[in-house]
Amino acid sequence: MNSIRRLCAIVSALAVLCLIAGCSSQAGSSASGGSGKEIRVAFFSAVQANTFIAAIYGGMQSEAKKQGNVKITVFDAKFDASTQLNQVEDAITTNQFDAFIIQPINYASMVAPTKLAIKSGIKVVTENWPIGNALDTVEPQVAGMSGSVLTPATVDGAHHVEMINSACAGVATCNVAYVAGAISGAFDVATMALIKADLKTHPNIHFVQEVEGDFSRTPSLTAVQNLLEAHPDVTVIDAHGDQMALGAEDAVKSAQLVGKVKILGGGASAIGVAAVRAGRWFGTTLTLPIDDGVSAMSLAIKGAQGQTVAEKGVDNASNSKLYPAILTASNIDAWKNFTPQWSG
Repeated sequence: MNSIRRLCAIVSALAVLCLIAGCSSQAGSSASGGSGKEIRVAFFSAVQANTFIAAIYGGMQSEAKKQGNVKITVFDAKFDASTQLNQVEDAITTNQFDAFIIQPINYASMVAPTKLAIKSGIKVVTENWPIGNALDTVEPQVAGMSGSVLTPATVDGAHHVEMINSACAGVATCNVAYVAGAISGAFDVATMALIKADLKTHPNIHFVQEVEGDFSRTPSLTAVQNLLEAHPDVTVIDAHGDQMALGAEDAVKSAQLVGKVKILGGGASAIGVAAVRAGRWFGTTLTLPIDDGVSAMSLAIKGAQGQTVAEKGVDNASNSKLYPAILTASNIDAWKNFTPQWSG
């Protein structure tokens, strides 16, 4: 997780966050509206200084405003698992909240406090990442949880595998490299395992190397520059996030390999979608962070109100009826009207 924490220093400025979500990034900040019996929701953000999470929070605010009687209190862990654990445990003892929405930094260590919160009468929803060890399910993994809003790592990985296969179709020798956010991170580990296993079944596709892009443009530029020096014959570079794909594109330009290397991104940000539409990138995977924020808040509110919910596991992007899970030039008619939900 050390690699992940450095994201806080290099992702977009708080001004961008406020532009998208209209929120404050300070721990304990709140937003509320309406009258009647107030529902008190604590949002345990992995890191607020991030445009993707800002968009998620914007969705939460929208749903809270729609309900009219919801107060949101934000706790910013700044990508520190120990800080987040303490924040959740402290919030349980205050008895000031009806529901928690948690973006767990350490999936397994959040199980115990989640059980304690539920035992204390607090409804718990996990968002973006699971609470628990299973990376192949969208369903809540702790008994009594009110919801889980995320794309499982295995599903996201399968989308990247499919995109790589499409990019390598018809190529006699297709050499693939992967840019991880954090090579040791659970989601990247799961994705790389799926990619490597699948590519063994394709005699024309060869996995050459994975590098670490630290979830941002500049480290990805450096990592891919080094990659291209060692493997100038790379055909496809698959980045697990659009910011890292942008850094990969910079490196490809610097190496004068434009047109020879296909770039794949992840997240369907404004940056990524524009690049695919312009023909600079082969594709990017769909994410819907605003919709995810709406879903997480809706589940938290319904849990606090004692409502019965039929579907507690929500994967908005993979199950979208409006847009494909992978956006490429070949299926652009299916997403030509798509508006990205975060800037990138």
